Amino acid sequence: MRKMWRPVACALSVCLLLWASGCYSGQQWAAESGAQIHPGMSMDEVQYQLGDPDLVVRGDPGTDTEWVYRYDSGATPVVWALLVVFAVVLIVVLVAASAKGGGGGSFGGGWGGGSDGSPYQIKIHFDGQGRVLEVSPPHPVPAP
Repeated sequence: MRKMWRPVACALSVCLLLWASGCYSGQQWAAESGAQIHPGMSMDEVQYQLGDPDLVVRGDPGTDTEWVYRYDSGATPVVWALLVVFAVVLIVVLVAASAKGGGGGSFGGGWGGGSDGSPYQIKIHFDGQGRVLEVSPPHPVPAP
């Protein structure tokens, strides 16, 4: 019976580590993304680093442009996929343990994580030639 709990304890430990490490607040995501962008970068370089902006504010041709990136709280899709895989493995191990008569048992708690914080955004200001002038610090998305 003692040998059965070692894999279960390992699986739970891995799940808890993934749960704790994969969840970011919107503010953390925005700060991390904003730190990748530096004055002088081109629009193509920014798009390569961060992907397509959520909002583009353009003036007349040849004038300044602003890109807005929005970040919500929560785990990344990769973390969610790994958590599902580990949860399935854990269930299989527990079912196998109970089928061998190793005793049932239960564990409490729910799958949570992340934060209920509001979404944050950064704004990237480009000059007329498409070069970064400045990156705003992360700030909450204004209410509609």
